Amino acid sequence: MNTQSHQPRRLRWRPSLRRKTVKRMFLFALVIGFVWTAGVAAAIIWYGQQDNAQPSDAIIILGAGVRPNDTPTFAQTRRTYQAYMLWRDGFAPHIICTGAVSLRSTISEAEACRRLLLEWGVPNDAIFLEEQSRSTEENAVYAQRLMDANGWRSAIVVSDRYHLFRANWMFSKTGIEAHTSPVTFVRIRPDIFLRSITREIIALHWQAAKDVIGLPVTSVPVV
Repeated sequence: MNTQSHQPRRLRWRPSLRRKTVKRMFLFALVIGFVWTAGVAAAIIWYGQQDNAQPSDAIIILGAGVRPNDTPTFAQTRRTYQAYMLWRDGFAPHIICTGAVSLRSTISEAEACRRLLLEWGVPNDAIFLEEQSRSTEENAVYAQRLMDANGWRSAIVVSDRYHLFRANWMFSKTGIEAHTSPVTFVRIRPDIFLRSITREIIALHWQAAKDVIGLPVTSVPVV
């Protein structure tokens, strides 16, 4: 009789234990995910503060958009100006502008970059255009081809500080001797910076997953 009286309690207790275990595992996974994400964000921010510019064969500007009226966005302008200052200071004799034509403009990001450089006094024969890329990964792939065609091996990669951690990864995969240099003379609004960091975290995980699986995809509109 004792065995029969205790059996219902055991049956009632086991589902409760399972629920508690699942909850604990879920909370543990949340904590691990939070710590991991915070660590990745910290790495992105820390790396973006480092200016590693040194004398190189070329300066590569990562494209940052063109408005519908074919004028460069603020991000494109500040990246181009950072590259211009490096060129002016003698870090490299050549500048590579990257980026294809977007859906909302009639000129490429590379062409918008070139027009800015010409306005600031950079000679046309010092500017090279890479107008095929639609992502950071493609920036690296197509810039590497252009550099190989000209016999260049080293480059300073210029972009916003939140972008350079991933950009360095992409360029290192191509074999380019890349030295990153962030835009440092302008403050980005906190909400834009936070949104950009979030985007970079997602893009980094997408890139890692894509590499593991071996997907032959080099551009996605959201990354």
